[in-house]
Amino acid sequence: MASQTVACSSSIVIWGHHTTIVDNTCLITRCSRTSQTVPLVFSGERERLFTNHTSAMPLNSAVETDRMMIVKRFFAWFFSRPSEPLSRLGVVAWWEIRRAPYNLILVILGAISLFILFLFIELAHELKPGEDAVEPMALFVAPLAANICYTGGWMVELVSRVIRPKTTTPIGPVLLKVGVGLTAVVVLLPAVFWLVTWMARRL
Repeated sequence: MASQTVACSSSIVIWGHHTTIVDNTCLITRCSRTSQTVPLVFSGERERLFTNHTSAMPLNSAVETDRMMIVKRFFAWFFSRPSEPLSRLGVVAWWEIRRAPYNLILVILGAISLFILFLFIELAHELKPGEDAVEPMALFVAPLAANICYTGGWMVELVSRVIRPKTTTPIGPVLLKVGVGLTAVVVLLPAVFWLVTWMARRL
């Protein structure tokens, strides 16, 4: 199978399925009898592998792919635990390092929930003059309660290590996943309730 290196400008010629771009140089592998011209797309990376031989990936699709990869890598780190056993202090540190990202998730979910909540309360015309859609105190109590429960995560893990010292599988990642899931349900539940209420009123 022969290969050919060409300089790239606004377009490149591809034979086959795989083309690797390094800066402004394309390594082209001949895998089929027919050739075609594909517009060149730069996404800021030094190297990108194109697997679609009919057209290049649009720039917005490349950006979305990069964002999805960032999100996947974040959650892979967020729920990961080192293979070696952690000390008690290491368990606490593992949880506390993830407290700030957890609160970021909490803020994002809270903003989405409040937007949906206010939108569908307004559309349902349920809010009377002078009434608050959300109690102001709840906006301060809810994050505090969530962080108290978060602290309970590493407390439960430490207690479980005392009760079952021979257990080799850490329960921290499982507890964190359950905690994040419950947080999402509790935070989004009012928004879902008013969405369902608005839809029911329209029937």
